Amino acid sequence: MDDLTAYFITLDRPHAAAALVRLEREQGLVHPVVVVRGVRPLARAFASCLACPTEYCLVLDEDVLLAPWVVVAARAELVARRGVDPGIFLLSGDRFGDDGGLAGGGGFKIYHLPSLRRVGFPDAPHMSFEQERRAAELGLRKLSSCLVVGARGVGTATDVYKRVLWDQIRWNVVQSFRTPRPDLRALRARARATGDPRWWAAALGALDGALVGRHAGSKDDLFRGPIAGGLDLEVLDPPAADRLVTRHLGAWRRALLPLTLHHVAVRQGRRLRRVVRALARRVGGRAPR
Repeated sequence: MDDLTAYFITLDRPHAAAALVRLEREQGLVHPVVVVRGVRPLARAFASCLACPTEYCLVLDEDVLLAPWVVVAARAELVARRGVDPGIFLLSGDRFGDDGGLAGGGGFKIYHLPSLRRVGFPDAPHMSFEQERRAAELGLRKLSSCLVVGARGVGTATDVYKRVLWDQIRWNVVQSFRTPRPDLRALRARARATGDPRWWAAALGALDGALVGRHAGSKDDLFRGPIAGGLDLEVLDPPAADRLVTRHLGAWRRALLPLTLHHVAVRQGRRLRRVVRALARRVGGRAPR
């Protein structure tokens, strides 16, 4: 596997050391791992792999604990699929072992370097979605791997809060039903059932993300929303968190309503354009864009 180099993006969070050991010792890598430490904004950290000397490049988040030899299998999957469809520029590993639902997905990407250099890493608040949009304009696309790539470290309550906060903000902005929206009521029910403060942190992330709305910045300039801003999430009192979330359910619903209506309008508009184009093709005309 001498045509692949691995880049490890880290801020030295709790699972980073274990994740790096698994990457270096259990994946059959030929080239040394390039550790990209403490670089922000995220686009600049990722852009370091544009100097990759090999045809393929793995970019791994610091909280992804890889299954043994999964990089070999994922690279083989990408090479095989590119043999059929050369427009695939990225394999994304989004499937992880059971983590109870707290850890989320993503963080494992193998790029075809010549194609990636055409697309780059946009310095945009929602970099991956903007990258996919640019790639689509060039006739390139992402492949979601069928492999379970390993496990994802959950981290602290603050880590969980930030992840769910930004899952909600992405849903607010991206206008895509491929992006799942965190369900505050389901998160509250899970928190009540488990008593785990991290589930309350997740619920507060969903609440704050809705109240923030269509945020135009990035993770580097927004770490807390209006409700959890003054809280120490590592010592959350579950009954107090329950009261706080319940008290703001009305505000959460009011914040989501215009966002949801906007998403529905966008989706219906896309459907209508597809129908118009199909009808135009039937009658031999040209559909408006």
